[in-house]
Amino acid sequence: MLLIGVFVIFLFLFCRKLIVQKLALVGTLQLEREKHRWLRSYWQTGIVLFGINALLFSLTFLILFGLRFVMIPYIHLFVMIGAVSVSILVWLVFARSWHGSSSDRWKVSLIGSSFYFFAIHHF
Repeated sequence: MLLIGVFVIFLFLFCRKLIVQKLALVGTLQLEREKHRWLRSYWQTGIVLFGINALLFSLTFLILFGLRFVMIPYIHLFVMIGAVSVSILVWLVFARSWHGSSSDRWKVSLIGSSFYFFAIHHF
């Protein structure tokens, strides 16, 4: 496992310019307020974010459930890394797309992340 970590660090060091360019492209992703009416209300935006979090969690759970029949070592780690990466990307897009006040941004994040509270409470 330590060798995999060292390999990933070296891979990042050699490819960091390409990675930084790709991350700069991700930083420009933004939803348009004119097309998405739910972006005007913190309540509706939080509910949409809640639904996306629930969908990502459910898909990851189903993929991991299906992978228990396949005996490929460490594949679950790659699935989880992918799920966390997609979740971070969704939160970044929502953060860039929101044009409300700071207190409304907090409300959106509390509503959107409340799915994880319900998941922890249920499981």
